[in-house]
Amino acid sequence: KVTVTDPQKELASVTSDEVTITNEDENYHFTMPAKNVTIKVVIATKQYKVEFYANDTLYDTKYVESGKTVEKPETSPTKENETFKYWVEESTGEYDFNDPVTGDLRLDAAFGIYITFNLNGGMGQTPEEMWTNSYTPIKLPTSDGITNGNKVFVGWEDLETKIVYSSGERTLITHSVELFAKWEEPAATYTVEFFVGKTSGVTGTAPETKVVSDGEKITLPANPWIVEGCNFNGWKIKHFVDEDWYDIEGETGKQQGYEYQVKENIRIYATWVDSSITIKYDANGGSGEIADGTGTYGKSIKLSTESFIAPAGKNFVGWSLSKNGQILETNVLDNKVSIIFNSVKNSLVRGEDGNYTLTLFAIWEEVKESIQVSDIEGVWTLGNKTVVISTVIAVKDSYDGWYGSVVGSIIVDNECMSIYDFQGAGYDFDFAAFPKISMSDEYSMEMVSITYKDNQLTVNSDVYTSKTPLNNASKVDFVGEWKRDDTSQVLTIAADKATISSGTVTTFEVIDKYLVIEYGGAYQYLLTKNNNKLEGYYNQNEKAAKAVSFTKVEAVTPEKHMVTVSEGEGYTVNGLVKEGYEEGAKVTFTVTVTDSKKTLASVTSEQVEINGTEGSYNFTMPKENVTITVTLKDVEEEPALPAGDLYNPEVKAEYSSLFGSFTIDKFVYDYENQKIYIWGTIDGKAVEGKEFGFYEYSNSKHYEGPDKELMIYCWEFSIKLGLKIYFAVLSDGRIVFCDNQDVQISDNVYRKA
Repeated sequence: KVTVTDPQKELASVTSDEVTITNEDENYHFTMPAKNVTIKVVIATKQYKVEFYANDTLYDTKYVESGKTVEKPETSPTKENETFKYWVEESTGEYDFNDPVTGDLRLDAAFGIYITFNLNGGMGQTPEEMWTNSYTPIKLPTSDGITNGNKVFVGWEDLETKIVYSSGERTLITHSVELFAKWEEPAATYTVEFFVGKTSGVTGTAPETKVVSDGEKITLPANPWIVEGCNFNGWKIKHFVDEDWYDIEGETGKQQGYEYQVKENIRIYATWVDSSITIKYDANGGSGEIADGTGTYGKSIKLSTESFIAPAGKNFVGWSLSKNGQILETNVLDNKVSIIFNSVKNSLVRGEDGNYTLTLFAIWEEVKESIQVSDIEGVWTLGNKTVVISTVIAVKDSYDGWYGSVVGSIIVDNECMSIYDFQGAGYDFDFAAFPKISMSDEYSMEMVSITYKDNQLTVNSDVYTSKTPLNNASKVDFVGEWKRDDTSQVLTIAADKATISSGTVTTFEVIDKYLVIEYGGAYQYLLTKNNNKLEGYYNQNEKAAKAVSFTKVEAVTPEKHMVTVSEGEGYTVNGLVKEGYEEGAKVTFTVTVTDSKKTLASVTSEQVEINGTEGSYNFTMPKENVTITVTLKDVEEEPALPAGDLYNPEVKAEYSSLFGSFTIDKFVYDYENQKIYIWGTIDGKAVEGKEFGFYEYSNSKHYEGPDKELMIYCWEFSIKLGLKIYFAVLSDGRIVFCDNQDVQISDNVYRKA
């Protein structure tokens, strides 16, 4: 562990020329080689990061050495409608750039409303600039001491918005602005005109135009008009500014009797709001109640989600404007089933208050026999027309649940669509297929109607009677990389996944002979395979399908390089691939010494650096052939081992913690003498044939054969904190170390103690 004692410095690196030093949680370690080791510690002056934020967005970043000052950004940030003031630190307010930086720092831009004044041709002392914010009203300067000949000071004007603010009054200003003094000529006469503000459905006559003196007050009259679908919502007053008529601030929604002082030509417009509609529901033979709904004149009528109880033997099929009338067409608006306004407009009843009432009648029909998609699954043909129906749900769009559940797919007119059971709108398996929504004045949906009766399938107006089973094509048939012939787009297909170079694939299914691919939320491919070609149609946002084709990209076989082993005796090398390896591939192999008088000294190569120990090795394949050289050495004579019931010289186990560590290179269990002998290390000290006593656990059994488990508890007190180390020997030759830790056993499998 390396500790930096200088508070102005930080650790830069810990290295050595003799070994590789590894850092784990600021603890450094390495394996001691057979030579002296020099550790190099490099420290550097701390640098802190100063981040400048504007509008909660990172604006600039500077790095400053500890104890030095930071410079302001070269430019000041901006904010809509406001002006930059200074940089602030959250805990201290405005930041002093003379202060030294002692840690990472965040500074935020402070903005405010900055107001200046222009006398606009007037004479006198210009008022001083003002700072404020967007939520606190301020009192603007008065006109005291300011003159402009015989003209009259009206107030302070924002030339961009044309708003004139009164002087001496508290006013809310929400953007930085230069206000100009507004001057007017002495009193004159002005014209007052009245307008209905609508162009159609109007009855009534406008009030007379008036000519009044400057400053004269007028009283607003009663509304003289009736407008279809609207209710009067008061008067608004406009004045003429810069060649157009603009609303006068605060003069909207005024009612009969309101007095207004005229100081310019004005136009007074009637304002309107859409009339409301009360929607009443008639059970028409059913029972129960549905609460009245509300709607707005001119808008689609959103239907209630409640329902009546159907008469015996009947199902609800829709709503009509009369007891036996035609069923109204519905669509989806704001996630609710709706009726287009124009289809009910002529049935609205207007009341004296200007609002309307609409009555809808429930329509019932005899219960239909339920049909499943599996009953009509197959390929239907009619002349040169083909319809494919499958229980596979290939396109499950966002309308699942609004019109019932998606229960299958239909391929018609070069497009794959979802099939809904239509129960959500009160139908009983009256199948319908929907493409995605298209946008017009309101949401609309093109619907394909599917009905089945007497072995005949009707799709819209076409009646199909010939059906054959679906083709048994699968995703595997389309596996490969395919490039679109008219663009650079690439479609890659595996047995369980498809990707595309220009979007995210959301649908990957095969129906009959067709591959259905959807991506990007708005694009669909419907393709069939013809040798090395994919041919079919491309559909974007429900527009007319276009013919499209892909060509299969042939795979390029990469060059492979060979790995050979230098000739030698007393060992075998396993795991190498005879066919060779591609550049960059990971090569793994094992070396086994077969000569009992030899042991492994080294495994090397002149072409690459080989990693690994204890018989298992690997390296990354270069762009050339590689020769592996194996070197053996004589085995050192080992001490004689006591006779034991269980002996495995290949068993390895190790354990390390903050409190102690040990490794086991081999062991002997002497059952007769109830001893265990260990070769390895304990807390870094080598042990060879160290003897351990053991005792039998209360519920364990002695060794009774190859199919029985033997639990022997061996212990050793560590010199560090008195750690007691336990382990268990199993009859299959593995050692499991037990100390309430996750540990590695001889077959490299982790177990919980």
